[in-house]
Amino acid sequence: MFSMDNFDLESTMARHFFEGSQATNGSSRSHKPRRLKCASQVAQQRQAANLRERRRMQSINEAFEGLRSHIPTLPYEKRLSKVDTLKLAISYITFLSEMVKKDKNDNEPGLTVQRNYQKEPPKKIILKDRSK
Repeated sequence: MFSMDNFDLESTMARHFFEGSQATNGSSRSHKPRRLKCASQVAQQRQAANLRERRRMQSINEAFEGLRSHIPTLPYEKRLSKVDTLKLAISYITFLSEMVKKDKNDNEPGLTVQRNYQKEPPKKIILKDRSK
């Protein structure tokens, strides 16, 4: 349904924009007036942007879940927040790096192979976030 009020408002807005751009533009270059988008076009673009953002957030959340699955925690602890996940991952990586350095410094090349063949139960390591 066509309304005269909408037409007047749109033409006033277009004229204001066009006149405003001429007034602020001191050079002789001509600028095209901004094309007004219809409501359905704006809604469609908004919907597409929302879908992209939803997929982006889903991808980030899946990546955090993958990271959480590789960080040792106690089974009764609640799900880690994103910030806690990152902090704990940093601590865990630092800890593992220190273990590798220590192992390289403590062992002679021949002893490492022999130790790998021994059947020892895996050790559980519990890390606490030291940043709090």
